[in-house]
Amino acid sequence: MERTERCSFCAATRDAVRMKTLAWRLLVSAAVITTGVLGTATAAQALPADCQLQVGTPADGATVWCARGTGEYRAAVECLVMKPGDPFSTFRYGQWVNIQAYSSIDCPGGPQLVDAWYEVR
Repeated sequence: MERTERCSFCAATRDAVRMKTLAWRLLVSAAVITTGVLGTATAAQALPADCQLQVGTPADGATVWCARGTGEYRAAVECLVMKPGDPFSTFRYGQWVNIQAYSSIDCPGGPQLVDAWYEVR
């Protein structure tokens, strides 16, 4: 027995539902594929590791060196500027460098070193 349509509105509604379903499936598939591709790329990268931060080298500064991983890192310091009656802190950052390279930064002139750390990306 062959099915016949009774109204053109029913066919148009059914087609619209099919198109929405197809569009939804494509959207979900694209999201899954994108997540898989980006997740794989991120998982394949390893942040710098085995890092050594030396404070006071250079004087009133810091130097960092990382032995393993991928990506980049840099030294950072907080310097206290002793302005009479109004001391303030400044933050200074070394160059971003690759693995097994040195990144150094210091507090130039009169500022005193308050804190030192390193950042990775």
